[in-house]
Amino acid sequence: MRSWPRLLSAGQLDAGFGSLATLAVGLFAASQLDPDTLGAYAIVFAAFVLATEVPAELVFIPGEIMAVALPAERRSAYLRTTIPLGMRFAFPSTLLVVASASLVADAVDRPVLVALTVSAAINVVVSPTQDHLRRMLHLSGKSWSAAGVSAVNLALVLGAIMALGATAGAGWVPYGALVTGNLVSLLVGWRVVHPGPVVLVSRPTLPEFMAVGRWLLVVGALAAGGGLASSAIVELLAGTHILGYAEGARVVGRPIQVVALGLLAVVGPRAMESALAMNVDRARSLRRRFAWLSLAASLPYAALVAGPWAWNPLADPLPNAYAVEGLVFVTAVANTIQSLTYPQRSELAGSRQQVRLATVEVAANAAQVALAFTAVWIGAFAIPVSAIFAALTRWGMYARALNRYYRPSAGMGRLDHPLEGDGPTRAPRHGERGQTEP
Repeated sequence: MRSWPRLLSAGQLDAGFGSLATLAVGLFAASQLDPDTLGAYAIVFAAFVLATEVPAELVFIPGEIMAVALPAERRSAYLRTTIPLGMRFAFPSTLLVVASASLVADAVDRPVLVALTVSAAINVVVSPTQDHLRRMLHLSGKSWSAAGVSAVNLALVLGAIMALGATAGAGWVPYGALVTGNLVSLLVGWRVVHPGPVVLVSRPTLPEFMAVGRWLLVVGALAAGGGLASSAIVELLAGTHILGYAEGARVVGRPIQVVALGLLAVVGPRAMESALAMNVDRARSLRRRFAWLSLAASLPYAALVAGPWAWNPLADPLPNAYAVEGLVFVTAVANTIQSLTYPQRSELAGSRQQVRLATVEVAANAAQVALAFTAVWIGAFAIPVSAIFAALTRWGMYARALNRYYRPSAGMGRLDHPLEGDGPTRAPRHGERGQTEP
């Protein structure tokens, strides 16, 4: 049994290194790109997020959900199937990034836009694959190895920012640095995890992944598509430079979500296990711990960076983020509310309620896209305000769905696991061997 402090420190280091890598890239973009180019960067980023949902939700996340039902020492065996299959879906999804360039083709210089688009498209393949490998390390009880992979990624990203900044145009730097770090750390991570000779009873097939992943893809595509649509609406109604200001604020507020994702790396698998076993008391305990730890980290940070005061280290380097008074504060509020919904989403995924998740995303993203039209009146604030309403919608609908699921009449927590034979596989009980307990 591993202590929470030790597990959290590994998860937080993993997220912390990842946060520093993405923050370094975001800092470069927000400080070195003019507002119009930064707005184009925001559009490409939103398309990049949407494109990565295809391999992540169709293959990688379903593989992780399936792996939870196996003993920890056997889970990494899935990587021999998930990585090649996921990459097969990643390559065609890069076309989404290429297509997004047409939305801002008239706002920025063509060489810069080509550099952003090409480097982001390459990252569509390597970024979700590296994320998947790190999550599988956490699921396999190797959280410190996941942190090591992130440390390698951070070192390479920082080096690539300096090297590309000195030798290439600014457009190549953000995603080019991420490609370098993700690709090399992926190779290092593969050596670390080394799936070895463990053989599954039967290899998972594409239809088995699709059975779980098709609804997860709907969920992920709706969430990412809502972000892309909102950004496009703001760009159309308020201008590319206004979207650039919102992107600057997003860069400053991003560490709040990354800290929460670090916690989720530890809490998420346990939330899925709790839902699988229908252990409502443990699930609620995990939610409370997640909320307190997340708020303990995010509130002091938000207080530090919310305004351009003298003690804020980001105010001078990132003038685009603070060009609109109060925008960073509202963005920090939006990110905090969004983060608090992460454990509930893991519970619904672990209980195989993909259709319910899709229903929630339809409602949440409808609210987000509708409120993006307020950019006519509130400008850049439309991005965080629409995100707040989407997060509140998710929160309420998640709570309702989980209350129904955990009712005694909802079932006995049995699942048919497609990889362990034809018969039903009993959900593991709390405390059984093979689970990683907090």
